Amino acid sequence: MAKRFLILPVVAIGLTAMLLAPSTAAANVTLDTVLVGDPGNAADPATGYGAVAKPFRISTYEVTIAQYVDFLNAVAAVPANDVIAGLYKEEMADLEGQEDPGSLIIRSGAGTKADPYVYKASRSAAWPNAAQRPIAWVTWFDAARFANWMHNGSRRGGTETGAYTLVDFQESGVAERNAKARFWIPSEDEWYKAAYYDPTKAGANKYWNFPTRSDKPPRSALVSDAALAPAANFQSVYTGSDAGVLTPVGSYAGSTSHYGTFDQSWGPGITPLSKTVRRDYGPMGGAPFYADDDAGFRLAGLAQP
Repeated sequence: MAKRFLILPVVAIGLTAMLLAPSTAAANVTLDTVLVGDPGNAADPATGYGAVAKPFRISTYEVTIAQYVDFLNAVAAVPANDVIAGLYKEEMADLEGQEDPGSLIIRSGAGTKADPYVYKASRSAAWPNAAQRPIAWVTWFDAARFANWMHNGSRRGGTETGAYTLVDFQESGVAERNAKARFWIPSEDEWYKAAYYDPTKAGANKYWNFPTRSDKPPRSALVSDAALAPAANFQSVYTGSDAGVLTPVGSYAGSTSHYGTFDQSWGPGITPLSKTVRRDYGPMGGAPFYADDDAGFRLAGLAQP
């Protein structure tokens, strides 16, 4: 059964309500989650991934543009430094119209107390609910700071401690998940299990080849016919001046994983959707770090929050 995590974020430290226009106030952010049970499952014999000892929850959908906008308005209206300002990437605005996902977030203001940054989801003629598309252009450390913000909630709302302890506004190296984390970036085994594992699948191997409850490659279409392979967003299904490659989360209603997650399968081509393909960029990836139009994220959380 789906369950929601509720967070009551606060505005950035040092700001007062008088300094913020109403549009900059962060709204309550919820994450719809599903329970990934069946603890102690065996790993996929084809890849060695997917074994998880304990039950956990994982986001039903990827973090959306709207949720990331609330995060930015809460913690980066007056950034403490370049690291926090860097939670927003210029590519998110796509002012020159060169990026596949199109424009996601527009930033205005100067980032000062007198004129704080204001972040708004971009509009799209193709998608009236454009803010419900997945956020892209995020690094591992951006996602870790979002997890910290969710972990801290209305009590602190900070970005540097909580699920992860990021020393001196860390943006490289390795940061381990803290033992008492309420939200975190799922491990590869956790993500893999949520995407491919199905204890009800016939046969000895309980893992599907694709994260759409199918051993057949999915079709690049928005609708899914039960008589055919499920559909998924890949190969730039919705390219165009406004549509980009991102569809609103949950659009592929007939293509969930066994546990009920959506969209563990959007990408630029069919190959990365297969469970046998591993794209190993690491937390920082290339130089200076990996952030691209196909880099979104979802969070995991406690089975009993």
